[in-house]
Amino acid sequence: MTTAANLAALGSNASSTGTLGASSFASATIPNSALSANPTFRNRIINGGMVINQRGYTSQTVSSTQQFAVDRFRVNATITSGSTIAQSSDVPSSQTFTNSYLVTIGTGAVPSGTDYFRFVQAIEGYNIADFGYGTANAKTTTLSFWIKSSVTGTYGVGLFTTNASGSSYVGTYTINSANTWEYKTVTIPGDTGGTWSTDNSAGMYVCWDLGEGPTRSTTAGSWNNATTNFGLTGGTKLASTSGATWYITGVQLEVGSVASTFEQRLYGTELQLCQRYYTQSTTQVAASALYNSSYSIYYTAWNYSGTSWIGQAVYFPVTMRAIPTVTPYTSNPEIGRAHV
Repeated sequence: MTTAANLAALGSNASSTGTLGASSFASATIPNSALSANPTFRNRIINGGMVINQRGYTSQTVSSTQQFAVDRFRVNATITSGSTIAQSSDVPSSQTFTNSYLVTIGTGAVPSGTDYFRFVQAIEGYNIADFGYGTANAKTTTLSFWIKSSVTGTYGVGLFTTNASGSSYVGTYTINSANTWEYKTVTIPGDTGGTWSTDNSAGMYVCWDLGEGPTRSTTAGSWNNATTNFGLTGGTKLASTSGATWYITGVQLEVGSVASTFEQRLYGTELQLCQRYYTQSTTQVAASALYNSSYSIYYTAWNYSGTSWIGQAVYFPVTMRAIPTVTPYTSNPEIGRAHV
């Protein structure tokens, strides 16, 4: 196959002609707007459709340590008791999503002091380097998502970094009708101050306030030179209401002041993006499944002549963000399964 294009003379359109084997294909004209309006990987959120669930959890009890109902999104809290998180199939009927993330409050509690109840995704520094945060060239970004809750009101959501010279920003979104899917967008001006990592460490956190205490909250609409103020002062706190529910899906963070259509990436691509941060040697749906499946991590083993030891080389599906911590499912060497 051969193609040719005069890049210098593209103007408003790109044209290409060529041959494929013995057959010719007709000249095609592609508007530049179609090439640039929705670029691939514009969404810096991973697993925004809540589809990937490598751990296979059906439900998790919320605690002060981070808990995952699906990959990349975590919930942790110091208030409420019996609250749970789960992957859900409740989705907006007007959209093509298949999953959402569900938070259910057990016994509610009004947050005070440094209490917190939050829904968070950390974004690797490499993936937000082009935002230019911390420089004079910082770009405006837009966060968009679908939300449904039994509790109406104005909630807080924002960005923050935990570096020593960190920054935080709190925006707002309003749930107008209880138990109804609604689409929300929050546009955030670029931060020209603060220090934002642009390496393989956590460059940015996106945080939804479900119960941040007064000490951890601030007013909305401006950047703060603080790494702990990412709750909304006076905002609705889901954690205060026993039995409250909160669903979210279609989460997207992108450069620009206007939200584009949610970027639906291929399942295999989204899975690989998640595996940079967590992977396991069993199937996605159950940790008890056999290791010799299409999701397995395969081992290479050998005996060293004259000794009694055996070595194993573990090949991860993708290059991981950093040297991982490995936890074995069992000490039985015949099974050899591990999650990371």
